[in-house]
Amino acid sequence: MQFARMTQANQSGVAAFNARIAHHPSRLLFGTVQSSHDDSQPPQPQERRRYLAYDEEGTIRGGYLLQWQKAWLRGRMIDAASLGSPVSEGIIDPRFRALGAALLRDAAKRCPNLYALGTGGRNSGYFRLAKAMRWADADIPFLFHILRPTQFLRHAKPLRERPSLRALSSVAASTGLGQLAINIVQARGRLAIGEKYRVELVEDIAEAADEVWDRARSAIDFCMVRDGAHVTPMFPNSHKGLNRLVVRYQGTIVGWAVVTTTGLARVGKFLGECRPGLIVDTFGDLAHAPAIARAARDWLADMNADVALTNTSHSAWLSAFRQAGFLNYPSQYPLIASGEMSKLPGGLSNAIARAHVTRADGDGVHYLIDNEDE
Repeated sequence: MQFARMTQANQSGVAAFNARIAHHPSRLLFGTVQSSHDDSQPPQPQERRRYLAYDEEGTIRGGYLLQWQKAWLRGRMIDAASLGSPVSEGIIDPRFRALGAALLRDAAKRCPNLYALGTGGRNSGYFRLAKAMRWADADIPFLFHILRPTQFLRHAKPLRERPSLRALSSVAASTGLGQLAINIVQARGRLAIGEKYRVELVEDIAEAADEVWDRARSAIDFCMVRDGAHVTPMFPNSHKGLNRLVVRYQGTIVGWAVVTTTGLARVGKFLGECRPGLIVDTFGDLAHAPAIARAARDWLADMNADVALTNTSHSAWLSAFRQAGFLNYPSQYPLIASGEMSKLPGGLSNAIARAHVTRADGDGVHYLIDNEDE
């Protein structure tokens, strides 16, 4: 196999590849080339570069995407990249079964420090392949807060699919007992953000990101850089459904959050008729993390979301969300990492409590955009 970057001239070959694997859920999300690039030039923050695998006849047999970023690793910057959409014809043709590992090896030559989030869960071929290649892994905790208990009890698909739970949730919703019980469990979440805080909706959070990055990073052992140069392309203006919030305390910027209720089709299929809201990211001074978490939660409530969802790893942010009334649920969102990122002292899973990893990382918002119409 030969590997080369994708160009506009590859479009027909990618279309033919997708046609061959059309009955498999995987596909190359490379329908158009968003920008050309020269591999001899250093990538820009969040720049996405696509690479294809060709056989000796020039037929495309697979490919992957690198989204370049700077990572903050124990007090220093390193080059890193999110490895997205690695797929090979080995999923339908055993002749190409070894190509999956070759894709990861080629990506690691271009950027040794690779990571991915979600990966289809721990049972996916992608996750098992990365583990076989000795990538480190850790689960990113999942949290939820029921914003409209009656609506949730009446329509949440997981409750409606089991007869015993369906009857119980119907009674709880109609009598008001369910709302009372949920409010008791989420009691701390009723606390207001506080009069000294102000929340603003902005078009770009670069200014806020630059304001807090140098202060907040000292409490973090590992994360993708969240300064202004990185967060603007991380949350592109092309995604109109993103709400970018800046939180001030007595006039000073102390953090920011990004929330959305759009592009959540897959989550919606799991929840049924409940309307989900996603806290994509929160960042800022950890002393103000509880207020920032409440600000994100309240914004989703004002957008009529029935339930607020998020994934986050740092122990201080987990505490902040629990203070905002969020509850834990078993996570299906693993982080896998290679290179220096996999060699944190004590292992990645032990270091995750001082790592800041959220739904904004990896494919992040680009995944939401790519799947917005599903």
